[in-house]
Amino acid sequence: MLRKLIKYGQTGLSLADIEALTDISDTYIIPNDQSLAKPYGLVYYTTKDRDGAAEEAHTIMQAFESLNITALSNPWENFDQLRVTFSDKLEEIKDDCCFLIVTFMAHGFKGHLVGEDGSRGKINDLIDLVDLQISPAVPVVSKFYHETVTCLSCNT
Repeated sequence: MLRKLIKYGQTGLSLADIEALTDISDTYIIPNDQSLAKPYGLVYYTTKDRDGAAEEAHTIMQAFESLNITALSNPWENFDQLRVTFSDKLEEIKDDCCFLIVTFMAHGFKGHLVGEDGSRGKINDLIDLVDLQISPAVPVVSKFYHETVTCLSCNT
């Protein structure tokens, strides 16, 4: 394994390689050559009563891409639909995801998201999907929500 690590600039590291290295190092490794494992940035957003939301999502995706993060976005309207779509995307990327950033954009209240149709769900339910579907070798910041956000451009 260490020989592969020394030469990984040519061959890359797979998620299995990263998982094996977690037993011998407390430092998290993001491969320089991302042909076998890559970072992902996922952006899920609602647009109802959120002027500029699609443009904001696009800006976040551009920021991810400027950092060589594979960026994917998806609008959502219903929380249950969001949960299914998010779970499906995690299933799709789980075998080559070495780093994950997820952005959920919506109205809501403490610890909850509200869909365009009024459906509600807990942010932690979505974080739990990450814990269940993505390798434990991929770092996760969990149980986090931001209760209020001040929008500088719209003074709300």
